[in-house]
Amino acid sequence: MPDAYPPGFGPFLAAIIADPADDTARLVAADWLDENGDPDRAEFVRAQIALYRLHPDYATDEAVRAAFDPAAAALYRRERDLLGRYAKQWLAGLPPWPWGGHSVTFCRGFPARVHMAAGRWAADGPKVRASAPIECVSLDGGADGIAELVTDPSLFGLTELSLDCVGTGELRALAASPALDTLRSLRLTGRKTSGTVEVPALRACLGSPRLANVTSLRVWFDRAGDTLGFVVGGSPHLRKLRELSLGDAMRSDAARDLFDSPNLAGATALFLEDNPVGDIGVRALVRSKYLTGIEFLHLHSTGLTAESGRLLAGWPGLRNVRFLNLAGNRLGTAGIRALAESPYLGRLDALLFADGEPTREEREDLRRLPGFAHIRVLGLG
Repeated sequence: MPDAYPPGFGPFLAAIIADPADDTARLVAADWLDENGDPDRAEFVRAQIALYRLHPDYATDEAVRAAFDPAAAALYRRERDLLGRYAKQWLAGLPPWPWGGHSVTFCRGFPARVHMAAGRWAADGPKVRASAPIECVSLDGGADGIAELVTDPSLFGLTELSLDCVGTGELRALAASPALDTLRSLRLTGRKTSGTVEVPALRACLGSPRLANVTSLRVWFDRAGDTLGFVVGGSPHLRKLRELSLGDAMRSDAARDLFDSPNLAGATALFLEDNPVGDIGVRALVRSKYLTGIEFLHLHSTGLTAESGRLLAGWPGLRNVRFLNLAGNRLGTAGIRALAESPYLGRLDALLFADGEPTREEREDLRRLPGFAHIRVLGLG
């Protein structure tokens, strides 16, 4: 029994590990902790569950937190305070990795996300899975690689898998791995020094029927954006997507095909930063019959001009958007003013524009525009 818990907590931890998705077991455990001398841990469990229900990525996504109401923001500060005070104690019983507590993230009250080198996971993975309700594993392939690990049972049954330094061999191995079967989130990042991956390997992996339960997909490969757009948009097995992040180098043609895909019918978050989709891509976005429920829209550094400001201003789908990132573009004062006059800004909590544009005097004028009055976070450079 790890020293992280009071004596007698073993059956509660076993129940949570057996079914990590069950919040009821966690809340029952919090009640027991309250009654057995650990009220701070009980408060922490309840706080993290409440924040997770607001948005699963609240701990890592600043955009999500920017849209928090004051009560949720206060709860997040309390959660951070408790974690700062007790993280070392609560991690007792897990292997002493070189990065210490920074390799572990708590979720819904318990260690849940682990980030480490693939070689370290090969040695410690089974022990980690037996000691905590780990749902998410992030591996850096580095010199060790991950092609062999993706078929290891220590990675089966997860809800989220993130793999860095992925190449063609790893994609091919992953395509047939049972590790994909239970995933709701998959994040893949390519190797920065090995050039582009082979298109057939990308198609095999992202077109795998084992991805049928994935709701969050983040894939970044150098100079593969167009391929990613076509593959993700054309896969018959990605119909449950709610969050999508692709990069980089996806241009307007691939973006148009992606936006016309029914795979995005349920999407609420779209991250396309550093893809040169341009105004043509935004025109395809606002014309899409599928992108009607987007709440988080990231178009940072995508080659937009004032025309995109006008297109977005007239887009009925903007009425659902809570966070809009347009930084790194050149909308200019005309594009910003067009957005301020949109009738669809009612739910918008955070709006970011390019650094250094417009001028200081223009920024002051723009902040006073009635259309922006309700926006809590307004970044005008």
